[in-house]
Amino acid sequence: MGTIVRINSISDFDYTSIIEMPEKLAIFHFGEFYPDDYPNLDEDTINELNSWIPDSIRKVYDVEGASQWISYLLTGEHQWNEGIKPLNFLNAKNKIIQDIIGYGAHFYDLKETELLFSQLNQVDLDAAVANFDPNDFISKQICPRNYKWSESDRLSLKPKLIEVKSFIHQLVLEKLGFYVSWE
Repeated sequence: MGTIVRINSISDFDYTSIIEMPEKLAIFHFGEFYPDDYPNLDEDTINELNSWIPDSIRKVYDVEGASQWISYLLTGEHQWNEGIKPLNFLNAKNKIIQDIIGYGAHFYDLKETELLFSQLNQVDLDAAVANFDPNDFISKQICPRNYKWSESDRLSLKPKLIEVKSFIHQLVLEKLGFYVSWE
């Protein structure tokens, strides 16, 4: 089974609360908290966690196996933490909270989300897709792993880019930031 990459909405208020107490991310992300998963927490902290109610409701966009190729089309890079910021948001190391969700959660507040959307608006998606070369994707081992890219894949690239851009736009309209989870 591969890694699941998701864009998850979050308010700046919830983000700040989670930064102060990272275990709250379990409640926000999974909807529940299991004290047994955190044996080093004292009783007061467990009580605080059990009584915490998030300010925002998590909305999720499932990137599926597209994180590397989206980063590659937007920035020319597909490796971890490479490429032009903020367009490398799916693979960037940004305000990371480890050990709660899979490989970590990488946070972007509302200002960073607005900046990302502004940058996405400057990207010519037709030109990005026109640069698609299946042989280049194969030689660079751009995910999904073991996939044999072909010219016919070009048709699915732009719609996925539009979906991601639309999700980010909706977050901006709702005054929300986001975090990328790698599970």
